[in-house]
Amino acid sequence: MPLFRGVGERIAERLQALGYWRLDGKPNVRKFCEDKRYDKTTVYYWLADRSTPTKELERLARDLKTTPAFLIFGHEEAETTPSRRRRKPRRPVPIAGGSAQAEPRPAGSEPDKVRLIGSYARRRHVRVTAAAAGFRRRLTARAA
Repeated sequence: MPLFRGVGERIAERLQALGYWRLDGKPNVRKFCEDKRYDKTTVYYWLADRSTPTKELERLARDLKTTPAFLIFGHEEAETTPSRRRRKPRRPVPIAGGSAQAEPRPAGSEPDKVRLIGSYARRRHVRVTAAAAGFRRRLTARAA
């Protein structure tokens, strides 16, 4: 289980902001746990930075009226962060069989299988094994 430092301080900060604070300057864990139904021991572990709230992070963030990113990392998530890596737009895949006016072949015919194997290998950069190459030659020979 990962241990993130400073989570306890941020939880205490949010408890103070929400009014769960005692007169002696400490968080009122008992009241918070009664109101939100948490285990007191677990919350004390979180406040002491002995463990990190991984299983209940979403719920804790919601109850503390903050984001999980703030609790774990100490800063708010940027909602409109631009991605550094831009994806190329997808190009349409050419249809095997040439022109659109050619007669359609029945599905599963041997030349269609050859085209499928070849187009898959080209698109996925798959190395064609010797067995597959032999299969391809046999299909091509039968079709001719």
